[in-house]
Amino acid sequence: MSNAPLMPMATAVWLVENTTLTFKQIADFCKLHEVEVQGIADGEVAKGIVGYNPIMSGQLTREEINLSSDDNNRPLNLKTNEYDALTYQCIPKSFQSIERKEISIPARRQSTFEMINHISEGYLEGGWKTESTRLNQIRFYNQVRNNETNLATDGLTSLNFKGVSKTEQDNYTFISVEL
Repeated sequence: MSNAPLMPMATAVWLVENTTLTFKQIADFCKLHEVEVQGIADGEVAKGIVGYNPIMSGQLTREEINLSSDDNNRPLNLKTNEYDALTYQCIPKSFQSIERKEISIPARRQSTFEMINHISEGYLEGGWKTESTRLNQIRFYNQVRNNETNLATDGLTSLNFKGVSKTEQDNYTFISVEL
């Protein structure tokens, strides 16, 4: 695993702008040449690069920066933990910027029902039987995807069944059940 921080040039820009660390300390930490760090401070290198805060990304602590600021011979140590892993071609994001996703989990409840005659108006012989059926299918799909449906009360989850088989093909999962 590399001991360099993520986005070393942007990290160096942030350290130059926000700390009193020496050019050598920043260069050693970011795996850059000391002259590159001096060029960053002079505004000749890394023009247009926005500084990347290593504290927000969990790569450094404020205490670590303060200790190294007080002792010019002390190197910065990259913060690591037992969960470190290699990442490739990723754009780092802070936990605050990651949007929360909610997934609907179907609820099961006991109930009784009567079978009624049903005339299929769905997918038949390679196409939809009616346009309204297709539009309803799209509406239902969007409601589930956007968590706008209540699977506990819409009647879909009140049926007791036993799974017979499950087949996955492309992005679809086909489940056969037995009532």
